Amino acid sequence: MSAPFAREVVAGLLLESGCVLFNVEHPFRYASGILSPIYTDCRRVISEPKLRGQIADMLREALEAREASGAPFTLVAGVATAGIPHATLLADRTGLPLVYVRGEAKEHGTRRLIEGNLPQEARAVLIEDVISTGRSALSAARTLRNAGVEVGLCLSIMSYEFKTTVAEFEATALPRASLTDFQTLVEVASRSEILNAGQRKEVLRWWQDVNP
Repeated sequence: MSAPFAREVVAGLLLESGCVLFNVEHPFRYASGILSPIYTDCRRVISEPKLRGQIADMLREALEAREASGAPFTLVAGVATAGIPHATLLADRTGLPLVYVRGEAKEHGTRRLIEGNLPQEARAVLIEDVISTGRSALSAARTLRNAGVEVGLCLSIMSYEFKTTVAEFEATALPRASLTDFQTLVEVASRSEILNAGQRKEVLRWWQDVNP
C-alpha cells in the first residue's frame, strides 16, 4: 500500500474530479449486485489530461517502490476494460511491453484471452482501476499465470478493502497495492465537507455491514 499522505492526495484528486459519488438515500448497484452509498468511477480519469497524467505518475512511483525491494517487472498487463488505459499510460512511462486480458475470449478470430505479445519468462504488474470484489483482477491473474506469466503485483487506483477480497488475494498468493482506499476516501470527503457527520456514519456502517 502507498504511504498515508500519498493515499490522501489521490483521494483528494478523485473527489475533486467527481470520480467518487456518495448517495446514502439512493445507493448505487455494482456489477456484483452489491448496493452501496459510494461509487468510484475511475473511467472519468482518462478524460482529464492533467489528472490521468498524475495518476499514471503515481502508478509508476508505486511500481518503482515495489521494484526497489524485489525483482524488476518486465510486462504491464491491463484488466479489460477499465484497466487498459491506465496500463497503457504506465507502459509508456516505464518503456515496458503491454498486454491486456479479456474477461472472456472473443468468439471470432484467434479467440485469445490475452491480447498482445507475451515476452518469455515475463514478470507482470497487473493494472486495475478499482478493486471491490476483485473478481476481474483475480480472473485476469489466473489467465496470465496459466499462460506462464509470473504476476508479481496487482496495482489499482482505488480499493474498497473488503475483507473477503483481501482474503482471496492472499489465498491466491497475489500481492496487491492501491493508490488509495475506501477509508481514506471517506476521511478526506468528511474533512472536505463532502460528507456530513450523519452521511459519514451511514457510509462507514455500510462498509461494516458488508465486512462481517
